[in-house]
Amino acid sequence: MKLPITITQVAQQPKILPLNKIIKSSDFTIKQLNPNTVISKEDENIRPTEVGTIVDYLSRYVLLADEHAFDVANAKAKQDLIHGIIPVKEYKKLLDQEERLRYLVKDLSDVDSLSDEAIYLATDICAWEDAFRSGRYVKPKAHPDKLTIEHIKMMIQRVEEFFEEFGWPIRDAFFAKTENGFVSGDGDYLLKHTLLDLKVSVQTTMQISWVRQLLLYYTLGFYNHFNNENIERLMIFNARTNTVFFIDIVNIDQSVFEFVYDAAHNMVANYIALDSTQHGIIVLRPYQIHAIQAIFDASYGKDNKDQPHSGFVWHTTGSGKTLNSYKVAHNLLKIPSIQKTIFLIDRNDLDTQTTQAFETYAQNDSIDVEGTENSYSLARKLVSSDKRVIVTTRQKMQALFKRIAQDQEQKSLYRKLKDVKLAFIVDECHRAVSPDQKNEIDAFFTKNPPLWYGFTGTPVFAENAREAKGKNARTTEQQYGKCLHKYTIKDAIRDKAVLGFQVEEESNVSEDADESGTDARNKEYASLSHMKAVVKRILNNSYRKLGIYNKDNRGYTYDAIFTTSSIKQAQKYYRIFRDVINDKDPDIKIPNRIKKVLPDFPKIAITYSIGENGDGDEANQNEMKQSLEDYNKMFNTHYSMAELGAYNTNVNDRLARKKDEFKPRSQQLDIVIVVDRLLTGFDAPCLSTLFLDRAPMPYKDLIQAFSRTNRIFDRDKRYGQIVTYQYPKKYKESINGALMLYTEGSEKQALAPTWDESILQFNNAEKKIIKYQGDQGIPITEAPLDDQKRFLKEYQDFDKSLGAIKTYNEFNNIDLEKDYGLDPMFIEDTRATYEVVKEKVREATGKDKPATEDDDQFDPDYELENTGRQEINYAYIVQLIQAYIPSDDKGNSKRTKAEVKEIDDYIENLGKNNKSLADIVNNLWFQIKFDPEKFRNKQVNELLQNMIDDAREDLIKKFADENGLNIDDLKFVIRHYDPNEVDHQQTGINALLSFKVFSGFRKTHPDMNMLQWKKKVRLGLNKFYKEQISPLENRD
Repeated sequence: MKLPITITQVAQQPKILPLNKIIKSSDFTIKQLNPNTVISKEDENIRPTEVGTIVDYLSRYVLLADEHAFDVANAKAKQDLIHGIIPVKEYKKLLDQEERLRYLVKDLSDVDSLSDEAIYLATDICAWEDAFRSGRYVKPKAHPDKLTIEHIKMMIQRVEEFFEEFGWPIRDAFFAKTENGFVSGDGDYLLKHTLLDLKVSVQTTMQISWVRQLLLYYTLGFYNHFNNENIERLMIFNARTNTVFFIDIVNIDQSVFEFVYDAAHNMVANYIALDSTQHGIIVLRPYQIHAIQAIFDASYGKDNKDQPHSGFVWHTTGSGKTLNSYKVAHNLLKIPSIQKTIFLIDRNDLDTQTTQAFETYAQNDSIDVEGTENSYSLARKLVSSDKRVIVTTRQKMQALFKRIAQDQEQKSLYRKLKDVKLAFIVDECHRAVSPDQKNEIDAFFTKNPPLWYGFTGTPVFAENAREAKGKNARTTEQQYGKCLHKYTIKDAIRDKAVLGFQVEEESNVSEDADESGTDARNKEYASLSHMKAVVKRILNNSYRKLGIYNKDNRGYTYDAIFTTSSIKQAQKYYRIFRDVINDKDPDIKIPNRIKKVLPDFPKIAITYSIGENGDGDEANQNEMKQSLEDYNKMFNTHYSMAELGAYNTNVNDRLARKKDEFKPRSQQLDIVIVVDRLLTGFDAPCLSTLFLDRAPMPYKDLIQAFSRTNRIFDRDKRYGQIVTYQYPKKYKESINGALMLYTEGSEKQALAPTWDESILQFNNAEKKIIKYQGDQGIPITEAPLDDQKRFLKEYQDFDKSLGAIKTYNEFNNIDLEKDYGLDPMFIEDTRATYEVVKEKVREATGKDKPATEDDDQFDPDYELENTGRQEINYAYIVQLIQAYIPSDDKGNSKRTKAEVKEIDDYIENLGKNNKSLADIVNNLWFQIKFDPEKFRNKQVNELLQNMIDDAREDLIKKFADENGLNIDDLKFVIRHYDPNEVDHQQTGINALLSFKVFSGFRKTHPDMNMLQWKKKVRLGLNKFYKEQISPLENRD
């Protein structure tokens, strides 16, 4: 689900809409309202932009009863829910907050009676809005203090007084309408004859950037019920300064509107794409727009004395190259001399996400994704009179040239084809087209040499040039032309668009060992003992690298790719993993701490491209058949050797976890074994780790492979995790060289600190925090204010440094209590002290402004991530009960009295709010305690789910029998039941309450008419769902 575009996002592209030369701030009339005072931001405890959002949204919500005020916040939360970034309970929390806010403002008599709680709720909800605007993940916001709340109320009061004087907005007039429904107009209102933009700005003078948004609304007509003739004035009201700026339409030169119209349509036509899969609109980022403009200029020769020329774009992996190349292919057709643009891919990429993504954009456009069944069909499309974009493979293009040159009956088609003027767009341009292959295509079109535009995240430079081969190009510039635009890893990390890399070496060989004897080393690395050692390390590493250690707090884990040197080696590794999973390897056991959290770990698959699979006898077909059978059994699929392409696509989707069907744990993979497949062009934000048991690859391939791991996903994923198991010295040199090349000398910015650096930071932080043990001297809660601030900063540093070392494998050898004296009681007590002191500092200072990077003060917005309390929830209790069940791969571990009491206490507390679920959990817990052996090797979550399903089935059957309902229809209604929807609009309710069903019910209840029966069932169904069904589904 892509969030819909807002007018603000378009207006914030100054390169697309530069207004400063055609309209001036001085053109606007200024009117100062009373009181003539500026509400200062200086003493407010939250950021001015956050204050502005809260004022804007509460003004609409409170003054205008605007039900759509929080639509964007809601859409952002829903997006994060679908993508697995937040658990269901976080999404439900947002909905509950909205419901509570609606209740609080329903009966307000005036703005002054707006409660602090209502403003707190608005702050929390607006955090989702801010996250959408910035493209980041939601970070909890500090609540406004008393002074800031007073300021917010004052500004809402000013908005109300402004409306009283200038007229109230017309309902629904300030919403931009998209295919996804109504979307907030970002503070824009339509009064009777005025288009208004509400600002809450610290700027005391009129800003030209404010005008963009209004002019776009006016020019493009993005409002309802009115046309342009009704608007007589554009107006801006700044609630902080209580100032009105306005200009009459008649005083704006017509050329301004023409300019805005052209610029806005240029934005919509050239820099926006429709995603048919996610049903949303995607706006290109500034660097993507600049790249498209650079290619456009090159194609016209604007930068080369009017001589059109080719070139390449260097955009780091993960920055949206495929979308960029799609828009370039589309936009080049506007050049009169270009008849067709060809998006050229390699045949072995047909099962990758690149083609799938291209097709989602093309479904709503004039793009023709060319089939592969007939070369002459491609030829006829190339010579047709219509201008179009064609997606085809490089292999098919080459085959076409050979066939048509030899076919005497196609001379006319041959001559026409030679005359076509083409532009080739090549995503992942080194993999798709080699210098030889490009030369072959160029040689065919000698009459009209085609333009070539390549996209790559890893250009080939002189430093890593290909081997010399005659006159063939050795670098990207030699093959495609000069670099037209670049956006490197360094730029993307700076913009927080991707993560850096945390690299760890896990070889048995010392980094100082001689690695010159390659044959001997390769023989050692191919040995069974080495491979078993690698599997054992991968299993141990996964506890931290895949986030299993924190699964119960987060709700999910990450996944990984394991790459080897050959298909033969990959299949050997698959066999070893298979034996371990089936408990047939006496030397390797899945760690108990992992089984305790994920009893079905690891879920393994193997995949290689169709091209790799056909590369000779190395690929053992029987081995592949066996892995397919395992996969089919694991996920109830039915792939055969004849359907490897479909199988590979399914593995892609399952590993990426973007589609809803692959979000449940039962449908997920943990590790996929590959040779080269998935190491380029594969996008999976949930993928955290790349394990490598192979010799170092060339620089460009190394960065491509590493970049599978560094997509931003959630707060816990700090770096892309890289673990190598061979040639430690060569890997260190290769990684440093590759990053030096592709960050342009800023390789340190792309790498996480080493373990030694991180543990040193932790040691320093721990020494500062341990001094508070026992509160020697004056307790910190009673200490002077400066000492309390210092404590908060030191504790935050301690929490951050603890989180940093937890991601390293070396942390497995650390015992915080034995090695540092940090027992759980001290951490819990100090954490509690931190919360108390933080609140005291807030009250004492009356502000808690966010610290800057250079600020030595604590950050009031910082949320403890690593010293917080373990949440005692359903998943955690299931984990504890699971540990009570014996299994063949672990000893009969006895539970401590504390853990047993923790389970008992949880069930007792659960019974107070959810007796139905508590009774089921307690029943199973009693049986397990009574006879653990009876449940050997069984999974608690499956046992509980079966019991819940049985209870649910009994309840539904009873309700159906009591009301004469069809049980299948009732199940359908319950499955789709929305307690927030009105009873008569529930999905499937008409079929459930049909006359035919009532006729059967009336035979035993002749005293009830159909209207009475329908009313009884609807009311009863609502109560039945809320009191009996919903509790069984609520696992929070």
